[in-house]
Amino acid sequence: MRTPSLPLEGLKWGMAALMVFDHVAFIFFPDTLLRIPGRLVWPMFAALMARQLSQGYPPERYVKRLLPFALLAQPFYALAFGFPLLFPLNVLFTLLS
Repeated sequence: MRTPSLPLEGLKWGMAALMVFDHVAFIFFPDTLLRIPGRLVWPMFAALMARQLSQGYPPERYVKRLLPFALLAQPFYALAFGFPLLFPLNVLFTLLS
């Protein structure tokens, strides 16, 4: 198993930063164009995941890595966006499905 290259890791961290920025912008500036860069993150994460899986990355490793974060994030997601605790689920659960 290869370790990810530095540019790929940098891309992932950059996308994570844009995602955080998008969430902050949603809370403080919900109707602005500041959210556009953050809206690109979901398709990019999904494309990277599809690429890894198509190259033979074991799906169960994704589940083991994403599930704890999905469970941990759910109460904060529900609280931040005013949803009931268990539904709708955060986007990490979508990646797991």
